[in-house]
Amino acid sequence: MRALTVAPPWMRLLQVVVVIQCVAGARELDEVAVQQAVHFNTGGLSRETFPKGFMFGASASAYQVEGMAHQDGRGPSIWDAFVQEPDGTGKVNWKGVAYYNRLIDYLIEKRQDFADYADFCFKTFGDRVKNWMTFNEPRIIAAFGYDDGTHPPGRCSKVYGNCSDGDSATEPYIVISCGCSSKEKQKGRIGIVVDFVWYEPLTRSKADNYAALRATDFHVGWFLHPIIFGAYPKTMQNIVGQGSLSSLRKKSRKCIWDVQRSLGHVQSVDIHERALRKPNFDGMDDAGNITLANALLDTRRVKYYKTYMRQLKRAIDHGANVVGYFAWSLLDNFEWTLGYTSRFGIVYVDFHTLKRYPKMSALWFKELLARKKH
Repeated sequence: MRALTVAPPWMRLLQVVVVIQCVAGARELDEVAVQQAVHFNTGGLSRETFPKGFMFGASASAYQVEGMAHQDGRGPSIWDAFVQEPDGTGKVNWKGVAYYNRLIDYLIEKRQDFADYADFCFKTFGDRVKNWMTFNEPRIIAAFGYDDGTHPPGRCSKVYGNCSDGDSATEPYIVISCGCSSKEKQKGRIGIVVDFVWYEPLTRSKADNYAALRATDFHVGWFLHPIIFGAYPKTMQNIVGQGSLSSLRKKSRKCIWDVQRSLGHVQSVDIHERALRKPNFDGMDDAGNITLANALLDTRRVKYYKTYMRQLKRAIDHGANVVGYFAWSLLDNFEWTLGYTSRFGIVYVDFHTLKRYPKMSALWFKELLARKKH
């Protein structure tokens, strides 16, 4: 693999703590046929092969697994409104548009509310919860919600998508702001989860190296650089312009984050000055209509986790500061714009009965963590 010869400053100074999203306890795990006496090959991995205190787990998203808007005091999120808006092709729900206009205006007026919400969570649950991620993949929020409009609130310039309103040249860069909070009493850590695609130059030319640097800055430096240095990367400032970036620079300098630097799935991309070759998502998902029997025997997912974790352990042995591994995801869930047509979970969910069945990958994780020696 070719190395990127021009590294942005946030990358040079950053001791990366990779927390890959993973799995934690389901409400009802049936003991099914897949749990028959099977000896799993963990690839030489066990709990004890990782450093002391290394965290293993699995992730879930509240909206993606909980549902039930308007029940027990739960109000609608922007996704509840977004998924009900389309009616065929091309028909605009103007009541929905009006709702988002009111929502955006209100959020601008009440932007302190998120800080109040976060502070309430820290104070209420901080005696037991010590690690907090305030935002999950903010680039996705900005790029898909305000650049191409494919995610809520569905804002973009008309040239980039079928949006009724929005400005793709400015809104993605002003929509994300940081928040500050005290952690003195709970002794916890506050951080952010950044999805990370790694870009490499297609050739060793200077132009291709700087093209890879720009791509990396726009993908992950966009968020890590302001958190660490209080300003956007110079490449972004030069391309986007000072006006669109000034508001966040001023806010970021006022914030001191004890950041648990968490990077999502890392993928390699060859990039050329004029041509970008994007990788196919290697996706550990299955089709939503896969049969239960086939879903439970998810040998491809087991192979993926085993291969990935072996390379992760190799990186740790070479000095990488990695403190945990979390698999995405605990349960099959509502996969955003893919709806229920994609299953990422290590636990199968019958979307009609809500009954849950551990897949082979869940049992593989269980055996790995139970082993004290490889």
